[in-house]
Amino acid sequence: MFSADLHHYKLIGELFVYPRCTLLDTIGHFKWISDHYPGTRAYIDAFKQHLSSRLLDSQKEYYINTFDVQALCYLDIGYVLFGEDYKRGEFLVSLKDEYRKADLDWGTELPDHLPNVLSLMYKSNDDGFIKEFSYCLLIPAVKEMIRNFHSESNVYKGLLKMLLIILEMDFKNLPYEQFEIKTDAKSDFLDCIGCSWKKSKKNIKV
Repeated sequence: MFSADLHHYKLIGELFVYPRCTLLDTIGHFKWISDHYPGTRAYIDAFKQHLSSRLLDSQKEYYINTFDVQALCYLDIGYVLFGEDYKRGEFLVSLKDEYRKADLDWGTELPDHLPNVLSLMYKSNDDGFIKEFSYCLLIPAVKEMIRNFHSESNVYKGLLKMLLIILEMDFKNLPYEQFEIKTDAKSDFLDCIGCSWKKSKKNIKV
């Protein structure tokens, strides 16, 4: 179901940034997503209710408690995949190359921050990169984020489940090997999946 128009990923990414007063307007554009991706409507409605029932300051506190203070979930994909292993540095360098090719700034967050990654998917013109990155790395990372999310009632866990549904519909049955996250020892994902967009580098500084 892969389509060159990935604008819905940019919209989804906006839901995972620090809350602002325009979030309700953003979620208002999700009808197309709920119509085209069965199983997503409940998560969209739950997040809309969350926004409607809380003042902005309360939304911000909820976000901080979810992702910053004793985080229930980490939004940095590289950290989810291989923690503090040095391979995350190689991953960030490779991602930065893709941002530059797409003429996209990753801003104040790291390049592997989930909202940044979803914007990159929308902006990149490299279909091969998008397919391989999404199938091999992003889907396993989102699954791990959901698995490690301790609060079942948290609306952001619902958004991650929504994202996983969409990713698995858009990128399915691709001829790649998905990265296997290991909790005891992180494997060398750059060698594991053979990405065409990876670049071998030494003495990496991020």
